[in-house]
Amino acid sequence: MDSEAEPTIIAIYARFIKDPEKRTEDGYQDGFREAFDVLRLTVTYDWDIRAPQTEVEEPYALESDIPYRLREELLPQLKERLTLLSSMADPASTQNVSEAKYNEFFEFLFKLELYLEKFYGTTDKMWHDRSNKRIPKAAVMEPLSRFRRQHITDQVKHLFTITLDKLFSEPDRFLWSFCESNKAADDQAIIVKRAELENALITANEEIDDIIDWLRKPFLSVTIEDWQNSAKEIELMLLRLTSVTIVLVKQHGLSSRQLKCMRVGIPVIKLCRLLFKRFSRLNSQDFLLPNSFIDSNIESFHEFLEATNLVPLVIGRLVIASVSRSSPREISKSVAFVNFLLQKCLLILRQHWDSLTGKVDDAIQIENASQWLDAWAVQLNYAMLNIENATGQEIDRTYVPGPPDDSEASDDLEIWDDSEISDDSDVSFEPDVSLRETKEEWQLLARQLEENLNTLLEISNREEEYVVSARQLECIRAGIPLFKLCRLLFAKLTRPANKRYTFLIDSSTDTTVNQFKGLITATRALPEAMERFVDSIHSPDSPRGISRPSAILNYWLKKFSPILWKHWDFLTENDFPAIDPVSIDNASEWLDMWNSQLQCAMENVEKATGGEIDWSYRPNDPEDSEVSRGSDELNEAEEEEESDEEENEIRMFR
Repeated sequence: MDSEAEPTIIAIYARFIKDPEKRTEDGYQDGFREAFDVLRLTVTYDWDIRAPQTEVEEPYALESDIPYRLREELLPQLKERLTLLSSMADPASTQNVSEAKYNEFFEFLFKLELYLEKFYGTTDKMWHDRSNKRIPKAAVMEPLSRFRRQHITDQVKHLFTITLDKLFSEPDRFLWSFCESNKAADDQAIIVKRAELENALITANEEIDDIIDWLRKPFLSVTIEDWQNSAKEIELMLLRLTSVTIVLVKQHGLSSRQLKCMRVGIPVIKLCRLLFKRFSRLNSQDFLLPNSFIDSNIESFHEFLEATNLVPLVIGRLVIASVSRSSPREISKSVAFVNFLLQKCLLILRQHWDSLTGKVDDAIQIENASQWLDAWAVQLNYAMLNIENATGQEIDRTYVPGPPDDSEASDDLEIWDDSEISDDSDVSFEPDVSLRETKEEWQLLARQLEENLNTLLEISNREEEYVVSARQLECIRAGIPLFKLCRLLFAKLTRPANKRYTFLIDSSTDTTVNQFKGLITATRALPEAMERFVDSIHSPDSPRGISRPSAILNYWLKKFSPILWKHWDFLTENDFPAIDPVSIDNASEWLDMWNSQLQCAMENVEKATGGEIDWSYRPNDPEDSEVSRGSDELNEAEEEEESDEEENEIRMFR
């Protein structure tokens, strides 16, 4: 954390050293409250931890000492510090109120701040590198799959941003014993205050114990849980793909080729789901993976685990390519990558089976498993042939991910997440912009859209009164559904909270503010984009003259859905107050359908104008938008403080 940009407890204490007039009971009380505010900033600081963008090209280490350190060192130490916090704030210690006690408590809070920063840094390292610190007793490097890595991050994030943040948000319960006026309190009052203090710490301590228990699960159990989770991920992606396809067919109708391209990946996804379910069936008659194979000390198993970690990610790419109706080439490339990972798994597994020949008693089970896998592989090949027939693109069965510096290979390996959305800095953002002010901007946009829509409808319905060509009329009519969808979106964004399908937006935390920033960025870019689009369909000089404004408008409109989905997931996962999961699900389903209809409307514009819209367009051309100026990517990497530097700061207290 940048000590110059953010307040620190050491800086707060330094004010007391320099100004003796502040060293009063009220002054210390105010200083302690400021210190607890710093602790809240520390536990909620920038928890948008994610894998590096080169994750697929250069997989992160599949072993790490960090689970061991969390389980055996950091989490138990956190419990000890919370116990010490309770002890120092014991209501029975009011008789010992003195300046020395004030200074001792300041020192404790400062050390707690440094410790929490260290804890955060250790969790963050899971996604970027191996820890350089050697474990004292035994260098226990434990397997760290994508699922386990994410689960640990989510658990620690909840502990920090929800539980500890709530604990530190009420500092007065810790400061009661530092008030001289409470020296006269009777025993009953002390008992009540002590109970309040102990109850406040129960939730945090229980949550720490739960995380430690989960980290102590045997490797086999964690691996099975990992594959079960992957099967669920694939199941959810399959449901989304099939539901969106059904909606599009019912509401818009699709050509035979369009429908085939959208549904062509479903058999491959189902086969992947089936394979992961089989991986999870240890100790059953239809097992695929011998217990001897799932061993953290076997190098080939690490390669196997690496491939299975990536399969859900690449299937996600295939689903997005299908739902957004990308080019057939994009679908084929995604399938080629999935096939590469699956074939790698099959090869490793077969090699292990071969190594067991004559060494085990369950040869019949292995033979049955081998026959099942052969039949599964045949089905996979059939599914890929069907994809080739539907898309007209040959799948490269020899595909191997290339090096990161190969631009074409890097495109193939790009992770399809929405990380770029929260990082865009195309327009300036004022942190104090409120949700109310932004809703006013959305209402203004809705009115602007209404005016544009009325103009287009009037020209379309009374073309005999306007001098318009047949081509211009066709372009105008193609733009009408698009503006209706835009108007509908902003009507939803400004809808009162008591209405159905309300788009719930919260901007009360650092994380939600960052997500809120993405909405503001897109909102402020839209007026100019809409104006350019309207001008282009009024004067369709050439297909390119319309397709470029269409691409710009499409780019900014497509920003909203991923940001909102991510925002709702965050609110649901972190149990925000007044969150109704059913309402969130309904709103998400509505937005799914809206997004699909937007794609259809854009395709109708493309068909009417005869110009090809660049679906991969990004506004990096300065002429594309006055508000798109670009900005340097902020380097948020944070170096850990050396122990000698910490010791120097701690000496200030002595």
